[in-house]
Amino acid sequence: RKGRSAKDTIAARRATVLGFLSGLEESELAPLFALFLLPFDNSVQVQDVNATKQMGFVKMLEAVIDQLGSKALPYLSKLMTVLTEILKGALDPDCSKSDSIDVNDSNAELEVRAKSIKLVRSQCLRRFGAIFEKFPDISFFEQSMLKELRRLLVIHVPGLPKSVVGQSSTSSMLELIAAFTASASLSSEMLSGGEG
Repeated sequence: RKGRSAKDTIAARRATVLGFLSGLEESELAPLFALFLLPFDNSVQVQDVNATKQMGFVKMLEAVIDQLGSKALPYLSKLMTVLTEILKGALDPDCSKSDSIDVNDSNAELEVRAKSIKLVRSQCLRRFGAIFEKFPDISFFEQSMLKELRRLLVIHVPGLPKSVVGQSSTSSMLELIAAFTASASLSSEMLSGGEG
């Protein structure tokens, strides 16, 4: 649009607001995280939340981790649990109620849905990678979440060659695996099941 600048994007506005909020104390950020997690309230199954809100959460999480850094640590467990559930829906679209496939859908609609699921999956993997790079200490993460993430990644591994061969950009799965190597304990837990 005429007169619209790069500073007027959603990402720029999000960064500005979070930049301001980064000056607050951890405890003062509780209302922000309560609002951020509201669609994923304990009484709601993550897969019942529509795909647009799920993707919004994934994008917002990137900005939250970048802008708030360690101030997000008290909320990290819940954020990672929601992210794991979103990834679960993207890896197994059959369990996603919010975007269930209708037999009357056209091939074009199915193609768009497949691309959308691939994008959500890729963005979830990238968020995990960014979080593990920023917070490589395994003690920040719940064991149950790490085990579930590892289980989901093992399911996804057979598709890794297709996501790497002939691609111009780095695979989000490879970025995540590289992030695991930033910490010996995280690497041991995620790459060898805690056996090493």
